Amino acid sequence: MDIDLDALSLKELKALKTQVDRAVDGFEAKQKQKALDALKAAAQNMASA
Repeated sequence: MDIDLDALSLKELKALKTQVDRAVDGFEAKQKQKALDALKAAAQNMASA
């Protein structure tokens, strides 16, 4: 994905930054939840063994 950042206005750049920040936060939250789910599953397996 190529975006000509030089062609964007300050308002457009700030809006893009907000969107990217939200996307990064969402990605990190999903990764954290996935890791937590895996940890819980491993703990349950150890408890039942």
